[in-house]
Amino acid sequence: MKDKCIILSRVSTIVQDLNQQTEEVKKQALADGYTEIIIIEDKESAVKLDEESRLGLSKLKSLIIADKTIKCVYAYELSRIGRRPEVNYSIRDFLKDNKVQLIVLKPYIKLFNDDFSVNETSNMIFSIFNSLAENEGYLRKERTSRGRKAAKLKGRYIGGPVMTGYKIGEGKMIEIDQEKAEIVRNIFAWYISGEKSTRQIAKELYEMGIIKAQHYKSAAGCIIHILRNKRYTGAPDKDGVCYEPIISEEIWNRAQIKIKENIKGHRKMVKYNVLLRGIIKCKHGNMTNRKSVYSYLCTKTDGSPGTFVNIDQKFLDNVVWKELVNRAEGQMGEERRESTLRNIERELFVLDEKIAASASKFLMLEKKEEKVNRRIIEGKMKEDIGDNLLQEIYDQRCQLEEDTRKWKLDKANLLTYRVFLSSGVGSFLNYSDITDDEEKIKIIRREIKQVFVDKEPQRAVHHGTVTITWSDGVVETYLYNSHKKTFSKKE
Repeated sequence: MKDKCIILSRVSTIVQDLNQQTEEVKKQALADGYTEIIIIEDKESAVKLDEESRLGLSKLKSLIIADKTIKCVYAYELSRIGRRPEVNYSIRDFLKDNKVQLIVLKPYIKLFNDDFSVNETSNMIFSIFNSLAENEGYLRKERTSRGRKAAKLKGRYIGGPVMTGYKIGEGKMIEIDQEKAEIVRNIFAWYISGEKSTRQIAKELYEMGIIKAQHYKSAAGCIIHILRNKRYTGAPDKDGVCYEPIISEEIWNRAQIKIKENIKGHRKMVKYNVLLRGIIKCKHGNMTNRKSVYSYLCTKTDGSPGTFVNIDQKFLDNVVWKELVNRAEGQMGEERRESTLRNIERELFVLDEKIAASASKFLMLEKKEEKVNRRIIEGKMKEDIGDNLLQEIYDQRCQLEEDTRKWKLDKANLLTYRVFLSSGVGSFLNYSDITDDEEKIKIIRREIKQVFVDKEPQRAVHHGTVTITWSDGVVETYLYNSHKKTFSKKE
């Protein structure tokens, strides 16, 4: 039986070519009289991976242990075995124990004598080139790191996740993705205005399929991460890299203040839905719901808390809704009709996105259920754990089915309303019959852009003005007295 040899070839990356070093080593092996040659080629790092993780070295060991006719291992240069001295010394000892010669071409090293004692000269060269190979590996790693950092500072993509709102453009440059950037701006606007909490924002984007997560509750963490990320203002990261800003620093600062307020528990749960939350403002800023009033906390010149601008919440909700109903009783003008139709189109787009996303989520739940059942059958998962997971999947599916039915019903109603308005003779739906707060909120968001309260920041003042900006651009101002429960249009 003829003796065999192994040629060990390795490159660090997929794009590098193995052929040249393999062919050159093969010529030497043939010249040394070996006709049965086993070639082991791998593409993996000799710096990052240890000996046990290197597939090529593992295969080499297995072959030598199984086949005693293998008498020599060839390598183009010592670094092809490894750039870490401990790996090379371990391979040397393994080959010595199994009486297998090691020959390296560049520089030429025949490591063992005929009795498999270590040749002193060869061993010295082996040690020197071990150190050189290790040092070269670290230098290459450092050069790569510097190159990546330089590319990053120029705004080029160097790998890893890209921040929401940005994309990889031409030349691998990071640039703003206008569609996703608008989502980021909306997140900040919704949160700062108090229109939606982080969970509500996450639920909306999750249902539209914009945020990928197991459940919208886990997606809320993504929203907080976006709200806290100052890099959206163009601020540098730890490496000094700046992206083109999507929001202003003022907006970011307002979001941080809002986060701190919410952590301290300033926002309280109410017994019924607040109809005007998110669209009510005063000259100082956005008003928020506090107990039974809409309020804004004014600060003193020294920055300490001052007095509140307050207006009774139920009073204002009721009178504004009444004005909306009164306004809806008449025939719409053409301008108002077109504005309402545009609002309906936006709502239909959101519903279509939610319904489309629900289909992919159903498919994901089916695959998850199939995987759990398979693992239970194969004995890879305990039955009680599997049953709990299957129950969670069932609950998620039921909730998704309920949400999808609701979205489809809302869409059908909006389509009917759109046809009614598009006919040119339609008027508003009979809003006076609506009692559900959730439905009222949807209509208010559709018909009103802003409610502006003008009064002095004194608790005893019960009167002032309320200016309503309707969705068609019409602005109307009303005089109110919350103590006497009066609300009339200002002439």
